[in-house]
Amino acid sequence: MLHRARERHPSHRAHHESAPARRRRNSSALTQRGARRVPLAPISKPAGGATTCPFNSWSGRPQRTDPRLTRDRVLTEPSHIGEKAVTRESFRLSSAHSLIMKIHRLLLALLAGLTAPFSAAFAQDAAPAPAKSPAATDLDALVKQIRAKMSSGSRTAEALAPELAQFEALRAKYAADKSDDVAQIAMMHASLYAQVLNDEEKAKALLTALKTDFPGTKAAANADRMLVQMSPEAKAKAKAAAAEREAKLAALVGKTAPELDFIWSSKDGLKNLSALKGQVVVLDFWATWCGPCIASFPEIREHVAHFKGSPVTFLGVTSIQGAVSNMPGGKIDTKGDPAKEMALMPEFMKQKDMTWDVVFSQQEVFNPDYAIRGIPYVAIIAPDGTVRHAGLHPGNKAADISGKIEALLKEFKLTSPAKS
Repeated sequence: MLHRARERHPSHRAHHESAPARRRRNSSALTQRGARRVPLAPISKPAGGATTCPFNSWSGRPQRTDPRLTRDRVLTEPSHIGEKAVTRESFRLSSAHSLIMKIHRLLLALLAGLTAPFSAAFAQDAAPAPAKSPAATDLDALVKQIRAKMSSGSRTAEALAPELAQFEALRAKYAADKSDDVAQIAMMHASLYAQVLNDEEKAKALLTALKTDFPGTKAAANADRMLVQMSPEAKAKAKAAAAEREAKLAALVGKTAPELDFIWSSKDGLKNLSALKGQVVVLDFWATWCGPCIASFPEIREHVAHFKGSPVTFLGVTSIQGAVSNMPGGKIDTKGDPAKEMALMPEFMKQKDMTWDVVFSQQEVFNPDYAIRGIPYVAIIAPDGTVRHAGLHPGNKAADISGKIEALLKEFKLTSPAKS
C-alpha cells in the first residue's frame, strides 16, 4: 500500500459501499457520459485488500529476487525488514503493512536526494511543504552520505562504521527532542541495520529503544508494529506465502493465458487479449500511482523500439483506480467517474512518453488469475496463446525480457529484429 501525504490510496474506500453497489455506480457513470456500458471491476487492489508497489528501499532497487525462484522470475512483493518477501496475509489493510510501505517510501525518497519533508516523502503527488527541521536536515545529509558509499559498493558494518557513529551522534545531539523528526532518525538507524547490514537483532533492539524513548509518537507506534512483523510467526507466514505464489506462477506457465477483457484501449478495436493471438504479447501490469512502474518505462520504451517491425505487442494493463496520479498538476480525482479516468489516459501516456499501447481491463490490475501480488509485473504470452513467462520486473536486467521475446520469435519462426 502506497500512502500519499496523509491520504489513502484510491483503492481504499472513503466510505463503505458494497461491491454490487459500486459496480452499479460505475456503470451508471459510464452510461451517463455515453460510454459503452460494461461491468467494471472494483477499484484495483490485491485479494488481501491493499495495493503494493515494491521497493528494496536502501539500495533503490525496485525489487528483490527470491533465491528459491528461477533467475528470471522475480517476486513482486515488497521486502520488509528481515524478510525476503511479504506474506499475502500481510497485504491486508493492516497498520503493519501500512508502516512497512511508509518506511519504504521514506527511504526511497531520501535516497533519491529529495528535499521534501518526511511526511511528503510518502507521496508522489504531495504539495510543497514547509522547511525541514534541523533534525530532518541532518538526517537527510547523513542518508545521502550513506547512499554515496553504497553506490560504490560499501555495504558492510565496517565500511559504514563512520555513518553508524554519526547516527549515534545525531541521537545524542537531539536527546532532549522527542519529536517525530528525531524519532525518524532512530527509525532510519534501525532500518539501516535491518535492510542493509542484515542485523535483525540490532534492529530489534533499536526499535524497542525507540518505543521507550519516543512514547506517543507515530514512530513509536510504527516500531511496535514492525516488531510484530519481525516475529517468527510473521516470518513463517511470509515463507508460506512465497512458496504458494511460486507454485501459482509455475502452474501458470505453459497454460493458456487467462482472458483479459478491455473496457478501453489506446489501440483501435482491441477488445480482449485473445485478439492478439499469433504474435508475442508482453503484458505489463501497472497503475499511474505506482512509482516503480513509471520508473521502468525507459526500459519498456527500449524494448518497444528494439522490436519495432516484429510481431510483438507491448501492452500496459491497468484498471479503474479512482484517480490518475503523477499528472503535471498532481493527482486528479476520478472516483465514481471511470469515463473521466479513461479519458485522461492519452494525456498521461503523452506526458510519460509511453510508446506502447495501454488498456483498462475489466479485471482488476492485481489479477489473481495471473498470481499478481505486486506491480509492475510482466507476463510474456507466446503466439499460441500460452503463458511462457510470468512475474517478471520490466526494470530488472536479469529478467532478460528481450532475450525471452527473441527466443519465442525464433521458436515460432517469426520475424526477429535486424541485428545492429
